[in-house]
Amino acid sequence: IGGDNNANVKGSDLMLWGALEVIDYVYQEIEECSDVVKLCTRSSDIDETLKSGKVSVILGLEGGRPLEGRPMQDSLSTLRAFYRLGVRSLQLTGNGRNRLADGIAETRTKGGLTQFGVAVVKEMNRLGMIVDISHLAPSGVMDVLNLSEAPVIASHSNAKAVCDHPRNLADEVIKRIAERGGMIGLSFFSTLINKD
Repeated sequence: IGGDNNANVKGSDLMLWGALEVIDYVYQEIEECSDVVKLCTRSSDIDETLKSGKVSVILGLEGGRPLEGRPMQDSLSTLRAFYRLGVRSLQLTGNGRNRLADGIAETRTKGGLTQFGVAVVKEMNRLGMIVDISHLAPSGVMDVLNLSEAPVIASHSNAKAVCDHPRNLADEVIKRIAERGGMIGLSFFSTLINKD
């Protein structure tokens, strides 16, 4: 669910509305295709779904802007509401900045997690949600790795040693994710695998 991507909200800044619309669309698709897909909200659901030959669907927000409330009044209630709707993963930022942290396009500031970002990661740990560090600026990545009590993922990032792109991960980060039991999903976006 494209949380920080305004393409999903028809060019507006109504990120919460856009995320809810996409979640509704996914639920409609799941209902129409229930013979081949199943929404999974627990790891045991994934095992059962795969054994039955169906496709497992896991809802994840790609960016935390839908969690933002009124200025200076951010609340964890929206995160908990998304959890109740079946969302189990949150990529904290897109490439830009939101009220949780700086994305990779904002590295000049050397900004990590905001106070709200710290609260979100702690609440995600409490709820059992997956924290996704893809697109997050390096300072924020280190904040998450130091703060999270649960394994974290980088859902679509590659190795900087193979392709030196800002979105790719340094060996130190890859090792820390692995040591914590996390996972890295590769991206086949051309500029992340070959700078030429």
